[in-house]
Amino acid sequence: MCCFSQPVRSVHSTNIFARPADERRQFLVYSMTLDARKELAMILPLPVKTPAAENVVEFIDLQGYPNFFADLEQGFPNRRNSRALGESASHASAATLKVLQVGSFEASFVPTVTDFSRLDERFRLPENVWGNLPAYGAYGFAVFKLKPGAMTVHPMAFSFPRQNTNTLFFPTVHS
Repeated sequence: MCCFSQPVRSVHSTNIFARPADERRQFLVYSMTLDARKELAMILPLPVKTPAAENVVEFIDLQGYPNFFADLEQGFPNRRNSRALGESASHASAATLKVLQVGSFEASFVPTVTDFSRLDERFRLPENVWGNLPAYGAYGFAVFKLKPGAMTVHPMAFSFPRQNTNTLFFPTVHS
């Protein structure tokens, strides 16, 4: 599931790539075309191994590789009319979550629902949202701060420690 901190005019042309990084971690690459009136955050709940420290997600800058998904598509030439789809635990502190510049956007990792209080206010969801989505209570959250306007977002990539090492996670629902 993908959540936005502000209303969006449209989201389409979503592409998702997932693969194991090793027996404990997963790579996830995500892109979309978005139109938003205001600066906002895209929030991806992640089934991370818990407890999670705020440095367990490793963000990867793919700004210089905007054709990542087009290149993947080349590996499937017979397909028609289809779309490509740090590890120590710590207690949450009162410190503001670290913000990293990753290509054309900023990114943060929110280890737990309660750590959203440490995220920049502009990119938080209303507090009652996570109470209405109890299935995500044990998740961590990758947060990407996006600029306003119509754009195709360059691929957002990162790796994270998997909660279940027998499955790959695909964030396939928008909210």
